[in-house]
Amino acid sequence: MIIKFFDYSGEFCTRRTTPGLLELKETLRRELGKGTFVILSLEGVKIITPSYIDELLPILMIELGKEKVLGQIKFEPKLNKYVEGQIERGYRARVPVIP
Repeated sequence: MIIKFFDYSGEFCTRRTTPGLLELKETLRRELGKGTFVILSLEGVKIITPSYIDELLPILMIELGKEKVLGQIKFEPKLNKYVEGQIERGYRARVPVIP
């Protein structure tokens, strides 16, 4: 399944409060929960910020499992290294610390 960021947030995916982000998160939650492989298309997007990604993927990684989410999602074109790193940083920041 191909999901286009543009369809949810337009050409500027810059804020964690973008109205379409919640709908995108719900769509991903549903599709990943069914085991669907998802291609996240950045076609038509001019800017995607780390805060936008941070509000999307790390939360799903906590809920559904990191390996499941990362194994079922591919970005086209590939994210730059900084944004990729933000996914991991956001995940680690949210994982409960076990003493």
